[in-house]
Amino acid sequence: MTDHVAALRTQVARQVAHWTMAVSRLEDLEALASASAWAGLERYLGVALRQNLTEALTRLQKEAAVLRARFDAAQTAGDLERVRSHVVAFRGRYTRTATLANFYGDAVNTRTTPNMAALLRACDVMAVR
Repeated sequence: MTDHVAALRTQVARQVAHWTMAVSRLEDLEALASASAWAGLERYLGVALRQNLTEALTRLQKEAAVLRARFDAAQTAGDLERVRSHVVAFRGRYTRTATLANFYGDAVNTRTTPNMAALLRACDVMAVR
């Protein structure tokens, strides 16, 4: 293995490890919003929101596993360059998913005080009717 390929492999390995670990940090929905904030949602809304966020994170986890497999299979500098381009594309998908998760986490966290949770639950009910 040439020095160039070894250096490229090290660089791409770091990128793949970074983004794979970043996905694992998003997995815990309780880290996005407290359990009491989730409980402040109307049941149907909380279930649907958690399900959609979980599905988005599951897709991202699968893409991270594919990215890792592509890296593990890479042999040549060309292979590693292709993996690097996949890392860039993955980074974009990660950013979109993380933005979605953080947006809804912040929205759910507005329900942490009992009064605010009650008011927003009432709004949820009116919105459905």
